[in-house]
Amino acid sequence: LARRSDLGQQRGVVLLRLGEHELFNAKTYEKGVQHVREALAAGLRGADLDFAKGLLADSTPQALKYFETVLQLNPYYYGAHQESLGLELLLGRHSELEAHVRLFKILYPDDPTPAWVQATERALRGDAKGALASLDSVRASANPQFLGEVRRGFRNIAAVANACNPNTYLRARAKGQNPLGLLAPESTASQFLGGFGGVAPTAMETHLPELPCVRQGLLEAGDAMKSLLIPFLGDPNWAVRQIKSSWQHDPEGLVPALAAIILEERYEPQQTNSAPLWRMEADLFQLAADSPSLMPNLQRLSRFLAAETDHKLARESNSVAERSACLENIRAALAAPITSAAECQAYCGMALELKAYTLARSFLERWDTLAPNDPRRARLHARVDLATGAYGDALRRLDRMLKQDPADAWAETQRNNLMATLRKLVNLDPKRHRNTQLHATR
Repeated sequence: LARRSDLGQQRGVVLLRLGEHELFNAKTYEKGVQHVREALAAGLRGADLDFAKGLLADSTPQALKYFETVLQLNPYYYGAHQESLGLELLLGRHSELEAHVRLFKILYPDDPTPAWVQATERALRGDAKGALASLDSVRASANPQFLGEVRRGFRNIAAVANACNPNTYLRARAKGQNPLGLLAPESTASQFLGGFGGVAPTAMETHLPELPCVRQGLLEAGDAMKSLLIPFLGDPNWAVRQIKSSWQHDPEGLVPALAAIILEERYEPQQTNSAPLWRMEADLFQLAADSPSLMPNLQRLSRFLAAETDHKLARESNSVAERSACLENIRAALAAPITSAAECQAYCGMALELKAYTLARSFLERWDTLAPNDPRRARLHARVDLATGAYGDALRRLDRMLKQDPADAWAETQRNNLMATLRKLVNLDPKRHRNTQLHATR
């Protein structure tokens, strides 16, 4: 049809359909972009106009907004449904995606797109078995060799997703293991930047979006990651700028989080002064924490790592800005709907060191609810009581700790120090004693 000269007002629509199809094929991708541009120049109206603008949008949120407008104008516009599903996945809009999948199955019951999207999301949640089960429905329509590659990829993605769980991270660290080891290798970066979401051969099979904004974001991020993965040759400052530029096209948290982890794993051991790297890491972790993510757990982990990195900087330089940034993340974690006992313990410790005692107590109270039999709570409770001058509560708590474990050296030392403090208070001279009583009354 595109070769005909008598299309008249329909020429734009024909070029748009042709370009839309070509975008899913690596060999015809550039032609597809050109045909969509020609379609706009030829003239489009209504839903077709917004659909073309969505295909050429500069960022994934902007593209999704155009496709949502298309579906308002025409609820049966297949291409807008298909592109929206992929973008909802890439932008971590999990609840919207779930509702859209249900609608898509009603409108197009024989279409395999929802199976691919659901399988991918389950892998990103860390559910490898669920992801592979979702692929069963497309087994007959997919290339067997490609399907085998996707299965292996989903297993790797699920393993990385599970490593992004804050509980997994904190448990591994408590055992002296390297909790970020799975996330730093080159294979992990290439899995996400080279073999998932945005690569044209994959897009044709899995129906994930292959749009200029996705490709541009992944190209810039990929170049930056390649640079970071070669510590002696790469320039981390340039790479970080590239990653922030790629984020403008696809504002999702995975790329900045991976970049920060690579900096921590590969660059810090070579530095005598880690503070400049910590600042870059904190900036990237914060970007990931404040962005939606493909992986539901990644935002929580990024927030924790941002707070922890700012905490290290605050301790190193006594910086008010880093202290404030750390406390802001701690407050955000307290307000989050999900916080594990392990996170409560870690956040409480940071808040206590920063003398944010109200925050520390809030996490202790949540920890009490989540794990009432956890013996580790007692020490932090005692530390908060001692720091806030609640000496009676601290003494009773330390006595209980020593009754349960008479060999608890920390509790014994704290009790001896507390008793010395109390003796000093009792032996104050009369004038100072009266002033102390007056102050306590007030």
